[in-house]
Amino acid sequence: MLDQNAESKQSSTNWNGANGSSTTAGNADWYCYRLAETYLLRVETKFYNGDPVGAAADVNEVRKRAQCERLYNTVTIGDIVDERARELYMEEWRYMELSRISYCLALSGKSDEFGNTYNPETYDKQEGTDANGGSYWYQRIVHYNDFYNKNPKLLVKNRAYAIDKHNLYLPIPQSAIDANRLGKLRQNYGYNGYDETIPMWETWEEAEANN
Repeated sequence: MLDQNAESKQSSTNWNGANGSSTTAGNADWYCYRLAETYLLRVETKFYNGDPVGAAADVNEVRKRAQCERLYNTVTIGDIVDERARELYMEEWRYMELSRISYCLALSGKSDEFGNTYNPETYDKQEGTDANGGSYWYQRIVHYNDFYNKNPKLLVKNRAYAIDKHNLYLPIPQSAIDANRLGKLRQNYGYNGYDETIPMWETWEEAEANN
């Protein structure tokens, strides 16, 4: 059964899948990628592999389609992230993308636009609100966020809140940890219950076997 036919069966649920059975059709989500997003993902790949000129060519394809007059000869990771913000505004979750890019950048060993490089073993294992260290996500906040870099504490009912370096990753809910009966989830660094001796799953097969 074609997806468009399955999608029209609104009485069905997403969990039934797109194919359904021989007599009924399921209802499935559609996954759409814009061409610009595909270019921008390839841009990152070229940058991480040491080809900033090739990355710039792909960024320029996106910019030319948008009728931009300024084109790049070479790009930094900051240029790429800025272009994602312009092109994909309101189409992606910025926090999630910067978290993903922070990990990819650390793995690549390439420097960011501020001259920082990141160790994939430690970039997410730091605390504090000073301007040094942390992840690429944190450095973007320090340099560009007009709230946190000018007034770093948010007062709510007389309690001060600030973005910390370890907030790169949100805490795993205790309910999820408790519900995982056959294996123990490791709490993310910086939150109550973090225990580095708890092994991390490295494959989906390991996660499935312990769920």
